[in-house]
Amino acid sequence: MDQTVLDRDALSHDLETKGYSVVPNVVTKEECDVYTQQYKDWMAKFGGDAPFSHDSLMQFYRVGHFDATWRVRLKAKPVFASLWKTEKLLSSMDGIAIGIPPEHGIGQYRDEWTNWFHLDQRRARKGLHVYQADVYLEETTEEDHSLRVLENSHLYHDTFQEVFHDALVLEDEENGEEFFIFKQEWVAWYKEQGCTEKIITVPKGGMVIWDSRTVHDAVRPKRGRIHSDRWRFVVFVCMAPAIWAADEDYKTKQFAYDNFLCTAHWPAQKSIVFKSTEESPFTKNRRHIYAVDTMPDIAKTREAKLLAGLERYDFNDGAPNDPGWRPKWDSSSVYYQRYSSIRHLMLL
Repeated sequence: MDQTVLDRDALSHDLETKGYSVVPNVVTKEECDVYTQQYKDWMAKFGGDAPFSHDSLMQFYRVGHFDATWRVRLKAKPVFASLWKTEKLLSSMDGIAIGIPPEHGIGQYRDEWTNWFHLDQRRARKGLHVYQADVYLEETTEEDHSLRVLENSHLYHDTFQEVFHDALVLEDEENGEEFFIFKQEWVAWYKEQGCTEKIITVPKGGMVIWDSRTVHDAVRPKRGRIHSDRWRFVVFVCMAPAIWAADEDYKTKQFAYDNFLCTAHWPAQKSIVFKSTEESPFTKNRRHIYAVDTMPDIAKTREAKLLAGLERYDFNDGAPNDPGWRPKWDSSSVYYQRYSSIRHLMLL
């Protein structure tokens, strides 16, 4: 961040009260143009086709290790370091989103799609565990392909589970990615608590960051929007204190890095490789057209290797290791018990 001094107090206040905040100038506009052009040059390899995605979301093609993806990841680190009060962080190696304007004849408009509100934090995790973030390489307004949240919903995470006992369980999932699409009655319940839908506007080069307990989804572009040529370019980033991680987390991250795979947003405390990215290359949707063939130089720097978990921090050097607390877990959860060997967990 080079154009704006980060106001940690204001950022923390937003996250505590609303569940999200917008941080401008994480990436310069000039850098945004360079990175988006890299993505577009890669997409040109598909000819007239578009890369496979889930409503613009991509974890295939090794996109999590694209040069531009890693550079944006590093640009986002100061925000997380400020929030967690430590430079000793681990990062997810998450995917990206590239949304081609539906005006080009690809994709759908907002009025052709219902909401897909969801949560990314399961029942076993109590309270704040992590912050998720989207870094926008192109401006997004309320008319564009944007993040939508139920404002203040993070405050009701525990109460929600008391009311709906079947929610956020997935206890039998061997590799559950902690992703829960909401039933409409759950959405209605949150709205009854006063949580309102909010489409987040983000300037070019800015970042929206949210508490993982915040209910959210994304809305597609509005039909007839002013900027009909506006693409969606987003890099997903999540970082947490490295001291929270266990040896198995480091092994997972090493495997993801060595094999150009994407991970879910959890950077520590049960890191997960997206199963879909482990598939062997095949020709359908041209998933063999990789974004990278070799790891980019930026990903080989010491800072990147520390974030990826390939190298370890010195937790005895006198510098801060964490914000002064550690995440809480429900010790009765099957999910927790399965991974009870994870160190550094503070039980309720």
